[in-house]
Amino acid sequence: HGEALAVVSHDGNLVYKNQAFEKAVGQEKYIQLLTRLSHKTASEPDDLEFNCYLSKLGHRLYKVSLTTVKADIHDNTRLNLLRLSRVIDKKLKINRKLDQAGLSSRELEIATLLIKGISSHNISEQLNLSYHTVRNHIKHIYHKIGVSTRSEMLTWGG
Repeated sequence: HGEALAVVSHDGNLVYKNQAFEKAVGQEKYIQLLTRLSHKTASEPDDLEFNCYLSKLGHRLYKVSLTTVKADIHDNTRLNLLRLSRVIDKKLKINRKLDQAGLSSRELEIATLLIKGISSHNISEQLNLSYHTVRNHIKHIYHKIGVSTRSEMLTWGG
C-alpha cells in the first residue's frame, strides 16, 4: 500500500525496498538512513526482535520500526523489516491552515485554544471575554473554514 517498507540485513545492507520507501527516502536520505541503521543493527543484541526510534531525515521526522522477520542462528544472519512512518504534528498543520483562512487575530487566538482542547468556558475565562462573545467568535471561525463542529475543525486541518 502506501507504507514505506524495506528489508534490511543484520549488517545494514538493503535487501528490498518498495516504491513508497523510494519516494519517502531519496538517495541522499537513503544513505543517511542506512548509515544509522548499520550502527543501530550492529550495536543491537542478536535476540532483539523489535526496535523503534525516531530519526530525522532531511527536514522530516520519521518513526523507524525494525522488526526481525527471519533469523538463522547457524549462519548468524538476520533480516529486519523496516517501516518508516512520517511523524506529523496535526496541531501544527491545523495552525498553518488557520493562518491562511483569513481569521482575525482574536479568532486565530480562540481557534488555537480550541485546537488545544480548551473548552469555550475556559477560553472565556482565560481571555477575559464573555462566554457569548467566545461562542460568536467560534461561529465565525467555523463559517470561515467551512465546518460545523470542533471535531470537524480538527479533521479539517489533518
